[in-house]
Amino acid sequence: MKRLIAGISDKLDRIHSTQLALCAQVKDLRVNLPVQRRPLSRWAQQIHIEVLNSKRGGLCPACESVRVCDENGRRPGAEYDHWFSKHRNRAEESRLVCADCNRRLNNTEFKSSVRSAFESYQLALGRVVQDRQSKLA
Repeated sequence: MKRLIAGISDKLDRIHSTQLALCAQVKDLRVNLPVQRRPLSRWAQQIHIEVLNSKRGGLCPACESVRVCDENGRRPGAEYDHWFSKHRNRAEESRLVCADCNRRLNNTEFKSSVRSAFESYQLALGRVVQDRQSKLA
């Protein structure tokens, strides 16, 4: 009986060791997976369109030369930029920009050059949100 229990104990130890190794491998895989871009909420998308139409004439807030939205909503080719990182998708962490600017934002020099434009846009967005909240109160 002791031999049987010792044999089962050895097998359980090996299973446990294998489980620990598998857990470590899964953790490594998760760490190395690319972060998926989190979509913006419907509200965040709508507020960007509203702000750009009312305060910026529907123009891309980065280059100020391409129309990204109009009274009908987002125009083809316009993309939502996740300014800080792919998983941060709140309205104050994103904006609607043209496809060319969104692509160029991967370049740190370009991103630095349009940082003040992002901050300026966020001020306008903050005022619109604040006005909405004031009307509800």
